[in-house]
Amino acid sequence: MQSNKTCPLIEDYINYLVVIKGRTQNTIKEYRTDLLMFFSFVLNNRGMPLTNKDFSMISLDFIKSIVLNDMYNFFSHCQIELN
Repeated sequence: MQSNKTCPLIEDYINYLVVIKGRTQNTIKEYRTDLLMFFSFVLNNRGMPLTNKDFSMISLDFIKSIVLNDMYNFFSHCQIELN
């Protein structure tokens, strides 16, 4: 999942993975894709679908609001819908 405008918090995390952890570009691409797909899923479940794949509105408060049930729902979605 590519975005037109990504989340600055994700990019900070990605930079940490590259600089500090030395992760490969393939790993970085997959992390970004998975995180953006998860955030999109949570937003849709909360009735706040993304417009034009603009993830720039993701804030630390939004991330802190994510609960374990959001993750379970996402895992279930991935298993059922994405196989």
